[in-house]
Amino acid sequence: MRVVVADQHTDLPAPVGWSEYAVVPVDGVPTRFGMAHVPRTAFDPTADYNRDHVLLRLKAFALGRWRDVLTQRHDCVLGPHRGLGVDFVAEVVATGTNVTGFPPGERVIPCPDWPTDTGAPGTRGLVTCNASREYARLPAASLIGVGSAIGDDAAAALSTSASTGFALVRRADPPPGSRVLVCGGASGTALATVAALVNRGLRPALHGVPRRHLHRVDHLGIADLVDPDGASFAQARQLARAAGGFAAVIDVSGTTQGIRSAVALLGLGGRYVTCTPPAGGADDYADVFRLLVVKGASLAGVHLGTRADLVEALRWADESGWRPAVDDGYTDGDLAKFVDHQFGEFPRFGDAVFTYSDSGA
Repeated sequence: MRVVVADQHTDLPAPVGWSEYAVVPVDGVPTRFGMAHVPRTAFDPTADYNRDHVLLRLKAFALGRWRDVLTQRHDCVLGPHRGLGVDFVAEVVATGTNVTGFPPGERVIPCPDWPTDTGAPGTRGLVTCNASREYARLPAASLIGVGSAIGDDAAAALSTSASTGFALVRRADPPPGSRVLVCGGASGTALATVAALVNRGLRPALHGVPRRHLHRVDHLGIADLVDPDGASFAQARQLARAAGGFAAVIDVSGTTQGIRSAVALLGLGGRYVTCTPPAGGADDYADVFRLLVVKGASLAGVHLGTRADLVEALRWADESGWRPAVDDGYTDGDLAKFVDHQFGEFPRFGDAVFTYSDSGA
């Protein structure tokens, strides 16, 4: 079977079994991505240890620029045959004896769930960090079916950003008719957050969409596109003054300066919610906490969404036609273009998706 893999030993020959590779800097670290050929994942449906598991054949996967585990600063160790990535769409090949509801051929996506009481997801709520393996054995409890109306490209890019975006809005819990600012530009999570707010009947303001992509978000139900490219909060401050402050600021970028600026935009009793731990020491937050006290505002954090958040996102996708942003699709022979699009200087808008062809399985 095939596996898209990565390592950082760019000064050495490519490992045995790699058919092609490309080197792209990730967070400033030269990273080598390759296509490895390894033995197919074994699966005995009658084995007791497989009773709650399924065997999947990958159809497509997406790599997030920031969320995926690709450098030494993160939790997962890169390896020449391990695979990478957390988001995918796959079809069920076989199931264990206890598994119901997943007939062979059904399409499924991972269901990140945090905090969870199922014990199924593997790494802090993520189902897998090896989503690029063409065949995978995973717990059935960590998967969810996806309807036929959502194509493979969109389904492959949906799980993490959609569940997180809907969780951010759940934590913010803005009142009906209130004004909400979403910071984070054209990231998948920011756009999923916009979808979750529109699902609640709100028309949010979106901060920091690159100017070259403004035309690609004007159909999403956004009330205001403010401060293109995210260089300032000047327009956002004007909106905040006119509205008496935002009821919530939902920030998927999480910089220290972003928190300072965002809390200043909150109205009385407002809430700042982020899914990205900000940098900075205690001295950096003196102004933030002063404003929190004066405004009676609060901070909230979200690591990942729950199954209920993803179910709600899928429902909204079926009802409204909302889809995560996907820039382009790639397949066998396009590996170099795929990783350069996702991690290079390509002026991208959404995720890039890699699809395995039917040949070579």
